Amino acid sequence: MNLERERENRESDPIQLRSKQKRERERKMGVMEKLKIFTVQEPIVVASCLIAGFGLILPAVVRPVLDSFQTAKEVPPPALSDVSFFHL
Repeated sequence: MNLERERENRESDPIQLRSKQKRERERKMGVMEKLKIFTVQEPIVVASCLIAGFGLILPAVVRPVLDSFQTAKEVPPPALSDVSFFHL
């Protein structure tokens, strides 16, 4: 009997009810919502992670792209007798 009254008191307590509702909302919250909240609370950490991710992914993408370009045949340098230093 005493336990039932205590349970009813806890359920009717507005503070307990709000914390229970908050826990339910947090449990149902999606990843994107949690990420938005984290971004608002910790903008420096999020910016650092983005910069680090960009720095890690950039070499993995750029190097294969550069390697895939076919280089043209190397142009031989002109003979020194064909180079003029003074144009009159």
